[in-house]
Amino acid sequence: MIVIGSARGLRILVSKLLLGATLSLFAIAPIVAVLQQGVLWQHSTYGAPNSIALSNDGSYIAVGLQTGPASGSIQLYNKAGLLLWTRTVDWAIGSISISANGSYIVAGGYQLIGRLGVYENGGIFFYDRNGTQLWNYTAGYDQSGQFRLPIFQVQLSSDGSAVVGATQSSALLFDDHGTLLWSHNATLGQFVRVSGSSNESYVAVADYYPGSGYPPNQVLLFNRQGTKLWNSSAVTDGIDGFAMSHDGRFVAVGSGPNGENGTLYLYDTAGSLLWTRHVNSPPLSIAVSGDDSTIVIGTNWGAIGYDIQGNVIWTYNGASAGSMAVSSDGSYVLAGLWADWQQTILILHNQGHVVWGKDAGTIHQVALSADDSYAAIAAGPSDTGTFSANSATIYFLPGPRTTTANTGTSYSLLYFIPTLAIVPPASVLPAIPVASVVILDRRKRTKTRAQNTKDSEKGSSGPSALSEP
Repeated sequence: MIVIGSARGLRILVSKLLLGATLSLFAIAPIVAVLQQGVLWQHSTYGAPNSIALSNDGSYIAVGLQTGPASGSIQLYNKAGLLLWTRTVDWAIGSISISANGSYIVAGGYQLIGRLGVYENGGIFFYDRNGTQLWNYTAGYDQSGQFRLPIFQVQLSSDGSAVVGATQSSALLFDDHGTLLWSHNATLGQFVRVSGSSNESYVAVADYYPGSGYPPNQVLLFNRQGTKLWNSSAVTDGIDGFAMSHDGRFVAVGSGPNGENGTLYLYDTAGSLLWTRHVNSPPLSIAVSGDDSTIVIGTNWGAIGYDIQGNVIWTYNGASAGSMAVSSDGSYVLAGLWADWQQTILILHNQGHVVWGKDAGTIHQVALSADDSYAAIAAGPSDTGTFSANSATIYFLPGPRTTTANTGTSYSLLYFIPTLAIVPPASVLPAIPVASVVILDRRKRTKTRAQNTKDSEKGSSGPSALSEP
């Protein structure tokens, strides 16, 4: 408790506190600026941004949103942050892809039917850069004939000439006119994941049962004509992560029986199982660098980086990394965390250390342009959350190398707790210089009072009454 002895003392204390508060604003401004550095622009919109994709040079950004149980939208931005167009559909958009030069965009979605929100009635929508819909596709019925299958994945070839899609239980390949060239159906009860090389010359397919204790799952490789090149039944548990390298040389599979055990498998293009690695979580997301040097996985407890021989080159311990992207040479990783109340966009370098981060809420997907020049992040509520006019936010950044070069030194000074990825919120920081001013003032007043007493004793032979006007 501070006791004020006079009106003059009160005025002095108040003036110094006001001065301290003013100075604190100047002190905090650079810190707030550092916390905001890196983001070139951000745009808020309605819904849950389930998917995001970048053209090869980052000039165009495609976003797929869910705006209701049976509604969604497709948006296209340019790299200056201008929203070029929006197209609304009667499907929740869950996946989106864009051609290398941004000339074509494909989106896939579903409808959530009934009180329990069952995924049904899939659709695929193909647009040109101007937002003209060139074709669409309505998914067929499941093997029982009871409902139309949802579309969970779409991937567009780099030249826009082919579209790979995945329903709940089938893999599909279309040409750029919407003609279905071939399809593959899984065994009844199995689910399907797909991943293609950048030109769709190879399409990897996983047929799997959820969980463990079922018959063996299948990993298959098809060429563009739909010929099955090989299949493997080595993966025994449910599949969570699935990715093919850009050139089609490798297929990485993440599998696990529960949340605390998993295995990473790596196949080559000939179907040989090159290696397996045990992980303390199913690999939830997988990304392969453009030069095939690095494989990164997101787990329930963070992220792990491997070289192509299967050696662990770094680990990051933190929240669940639900979406991962890696630079073309493997030197940087962009991670999106399925978390909140902490930094959820992270850049890690090739030793697994966080070199930049931002609190952006729950991250649905991250993307890097093929030339590493730009990054895009889709953040917002879960797809079953409450939507508002600004529930979804799109962030656009320079590539990891540039972002780190511009902000890394300042960021590292503020990165007080790397393990938890926490930086003190800006609202707390002004109290630090204010408290310092008060403490310094208190010390100064004590010292001055002692000095005055000492001087008074020297200049007077008896007690005197001190008063302040």
